[in-house]
Parts: sequence; C-alpha cells; structure tokens
Amino acid sequence: MSKAFVRYGLTSVHHEGGDLAALQAVRARGDLLHRVSYEAYPPFLDAMIAGGLETGFGDEWIWLGATAEHTIDGSFSERTLARSTPYPGRTPPYYGNTTQTQEALDAWVEKVHRAGIQVNCHANGDVAIAMMLTAVERAQKVFPVRDARPKITHCTLINDDLVRRIKAAGAIPAPFTSYAYYNPDKFKFYGEELMQRCMAFRSFLDAGIPVCAGSDYDPGPFAPLMGMQGMVTRTGWNGETWGANQRITAAEALRVNTLNGAHASREEAIKGSITAGKLADFVILADDPLTVAPDRIKDIQVVRTVTGGRTVYET
Repeated sequence: MSKAFVRYGLTSVHHEGGDLAALQAVRARGDLLHRVSYEAYPPFLDAMIAGGLETGFGDEWIWLGATAEHTIDGSFSERTLARSTPYPGRTPPYYGNTTQTQEALDAWVEKVHRAGIQVNCHANGDVAIAMMLTAVERAQKVFPVRDARPKITHCTLINDDLVRRIKAAGAIPAPFTSYAYYNPDKFKFYGEELMQRCMAFRSFLDAGIPVCAGSDYDPGPFAPLMGMQGMVTRTGWNGETWGANQRITAAEALRVNTLNGAHASREEAIKGSITAGKLADFVILADDPLTVAPDRIKDIQVVRTVTGGRTVYET
C-alpha cells in the first residue's frame, strides 16, 4: 500500500487501524515510503489508555494520532445515516440508524478525552453529528483540554446550528472528498435540497473551520486529485452535478488536502506546506491543478513523490 499511496502523490496518510507491528516492520526494512498518523481501534486503544500513551507519541514517520472512527450512525452510501427528517418513500418513516445511546457515547468520549487522546467519531447524519458534539461539549466541561481538536469523520449532513457548534468546539470535520466524482449515482436518493448540505466544504471554510480531506478508503478511492476535482466541480463521472453551492476553489481544495490534514493530526508545525524548517515532503505534478480546467484535475500525472528529501516514486 505504501507504494500505491506515493504513486498517487500521498506523502502522509491517516491510517485507521491496521497492524502497527507490521507498519514498524515495513519501516525497519526501509519500505515505508509515506508517513503514518496511526488511528487506533480497540484493543490497542485500550492499551494506549492503560499505558498512558497519548496522541503525539512517536516520531515523524509513525505517530499516534486520533482514535479510529468510533461509530455513531450508519452509512451515506447505504442510506442508513441518522437524520432528523425521514428518508423519502419509506413507510413507516425511517430516520436511519444510531449505533449507541447518548449516555454510552458520553462515557466513551470522556474516557478518551481524559486520557489525552484525540477523539474521532464516525458521524454522517445531522443527528449523529449533534450526538458527538453533545458528548464533546460535556467532556470539555468536566475535564477542559485546550485545543483538543475532536475529529468528525464524514460529518456529511450539516445545518447552520451544527456548523456553529463545530466551530465553537474546535472540531475538525473530515468529509468525503472523492465521493462527489465517484458516487454521484447515490445522490438522487437524497435529492438536491439535502445535497446542498452534504460534504459541505464551502460552509465549513466560510465559517473559518479548518476542514480536512476524508477519502473513506476503501469504500472510496484515496486518489487526492480525484478528491480535489470533486470538491471543485461537485460533478460526478456521469456528468451530474449535485450541491454546487458547496464548491470550493482549487487553491482551497489544495489546502484542505495538505495543511488542513496536517492540522487535523496536530502535525502542522512539521508538515502540510513547503516551508523552511518543515519536513522535505512534496509532489511534482505534470500540470498545475490551480490553472487546468477543473474537470481535468483528476487526470494530472504525478511525476515525482518525495518524502524526507528522498524520491520514493518517479514516472
């Protein structure tokens, strides 16, 4: 996978789970070509808490990041996300699924928060996002932590009040990026009115929220240039455009995929931009994503990927 990541121009990846010992072995033999922010599932998360390991332990190659996504609701693609209005055409009315009570979520978030580990929850629908924010707000009241940066994986369906609460909590949304291009055949089941509030990069940026990129790999492709194109055009492979009000510029999409991603894993001091004193990680592209036609961004060739000053992929 490391070879595949750098081939597509990824120098750092937030890994949800996986075998940490295997990652260390890959690194030891010199085959880890990208940097890892490791997001732990139980039982390793439980071991971190018991052993006093906090977010930020490690080095610039393998870094203990947020938790892996703690699931609160269902799926966008499968139409099971928890929403405040019923899905159309369902009798009796169906509002999607939540996976736990507010009380259970409160207890989990507080436990992780007190342990100095960055909270990360899978919350797609507006109901699930509100549940997470309620748990985070409660945890901060009982045990205040400065700049906690709780991460909301997917954070798909929003409204104005949720945007306000996300901003106030200092939370980091990580919406789907490549879905706008890759999954447009699913959007008709939600409709244009609702899609104007989904994958809401424009709303987050306008509110001053440092939203980051979420590929949802492997359900979604991890190709960052495909993600950028979807964020800029909101047009899918089938030519359909949904939620055009949430379009962002190519420059904004580039920042979401770079510096904002580093900020989400608390690594913006060492990565995310080509800046003196930061790690020598960068990509050379065959064309400029800021100036090519927006519908050609995904087709730009990655010419070279460099991590730590070393060329790890070259055409």
